[in-house]
Amino acid sequence: MAYYDPSPWIDPIDNLIVTIEQKVQANKIAKSTPKTKGKAFIPLNGLEVNVIIRGSGEVVRLTEWVDGIGQFHLGLEDFNTKYRRGDFQVTRYHHNPNGVDIPPPHHIHFPTVKYPLDGEHSYAHPVEPTDDKSGADYISALKLFCDYTNIVLSGVSIPIIRRPS
Repeated sequence: MAYYDPSPWIDPIDNLIVTIEQKVQANKIAKSTPKTKGKAFIPLNGLEVNVIIRGSGEVVRLTEWVDGIGQFHLGLEDFNTKYRRGDFQVTRYHHNPNGVDIPPPHHIHFPTVKYPLDGEHSYAHPVEPTDDKSGADYISALKLFCDYTNIVLSGVSIPIIRRPS
C-alpha cells in the first residue's frame, strides 16, 4: 500500500489541492464497527463503506458500483468533496485536460485547482495491474483502488455486487 503521487500527470500551470492530497496520502482503514455492523448501505449494483483517516479520525466514504456495460467505478469522498474516482475495465482512452491520453483498461481521476472532480473534465493517471486479472472484477478493482489511495480493508464484509441485467 502506498500513496500514488499524480502530480507528473498535470499541466505545470495547474496544482494539486494540498488538503485533498494530504487526506489521500494519510493512512486510512475501512472497518466495520459494532455501531455500524450490519447497517451498511448496500446498493443493488454497488457498495458503500465508511473509511477512517488515521490521526484525524475523519470519516470519508468509499463507494463502488458497476455500470450497465460492466465497468467498475470507485469513489472516495466526504460530504462536500470528491477526492478520487476510479474507472476499471473501461474500453476507451481517458483524455486529460493537458492533452495526455490514458489508455484503458484502468485509471483513477484526481482533482486539481483548475479541474476539480465536480467539473466536466478532470485529470486521471493510469492504474497498473499487479497481474493480468487485476481490476477484472469488482473485488480486484476495489483492492487496486485501495492500494493507490492508502486504504486498508480490515474486517469489512464485501457484498456480492450484482451486475445490471
